[in-house]
Amino acid sequence: MNASDWRPHQANTLRGFFSLHLASGLVLHGCTLHESGQSRWIGLPGTPQLDADGRQRCDVAGKKLWSPVVAIPDQEVRQRFRLEALAAVDRLLAESRP
Repeated sequence: MNASDWRPHQANTLRGFFSLHLASGLVLHGCTLHESGQSRWIGLPGTPQLDADGRQRCDVAGKKLWSPVVAIPDQEVRQRFRLEALAAVDRLLAESRP
C-alpha cells in the first residue's frame, strides 16, 4: 500500500487529505489522516448526506453529516488496513520533509 497526493488541512482532528494505492490496483481518493493526543486514524472517503432540497444535512450541533463510500466490516481486517495505511502516510510525509 502506498499513499500520494498529500494536502495538509488542519481542522479539529483532521491533519490532511491523501490518496491510497492498494496492491489490487484500487485507488482511494479523499482519505483523511486524523490525530488526537496519541491516537491516529485514517478516514475513508465519504459522500455528503443531502436533504430533500439538495443541501448537506447537519446534526443537532451543526456538524455536517457524511455517508461512507467504502467500509471494512471485519474488525481484524480494519485494524490491519489502518496500520498499513498509517505506515504508507508516514512514508509519504517522511519523503516530503526537507
